[in-house]
Amino acid sequence: ALADFFPAHYKDNPTIVISPVLGMERDISLKPILPLPITSDPHATGGPLAYALWKLRKHIGKEKITHLLRPFLNNLNQYHESFRENLTTLKMEHSYFIAVLKKTLQEQDKNMDGVIKQITIDLGLNLSTVNDIARSLKRSDRNFYAPSDGNKIPSITKFKIILLTIVVDGLLYIFFF
Repeated sequence: ALADFFPAHYKDNPTIVISPVLGMERDISLKPILPLPITSDPHATGGPLAYALWKLRKHIGKEKITHLLRPFLNNLNQYHESFRENLTTLKMEHSYFIAVLKKTLQEQDKNMDGVIKQITIDLGLNLSTVNDIARSLKRSDRNFYAPSDGNKIPSITKFKIILLTIVVDGLLYIFFF
């Protein structure tokens, strides 16, 4: 989800080029076809979540969602332990993701329930389940994304993401065109 959303967000374009040679693209602004096919492709299983972030971005704007991303990622990390045992199906993982998004939005702006409700419906998730999860989330001090030695993984800056995207795009162009 995030691997598709970040480049789309920074390029201001919901279409991700998968293969320039084959002309394959993925558009995260399109409502996903549900139920999702059973696949090991994380882009396919995370597609509904990329769609949710893009839809939210369209609703609140690029600048607001940019400022929301860090608290959202921190909340995904901090609430994980309170719901980890329930993440048994893809649908529950999507519900957890939307519940954390809802909780993060409530911390930032109380008037976002309508857009979260629409995203939940678009994704075919149960609104009561998402609301129940959001109410039951409890913060943890444990960092689930840190290496076992306890050092935090350094954050990637916007500049590094843009530079990496330019380099990869340039290499693809050189090798295939």
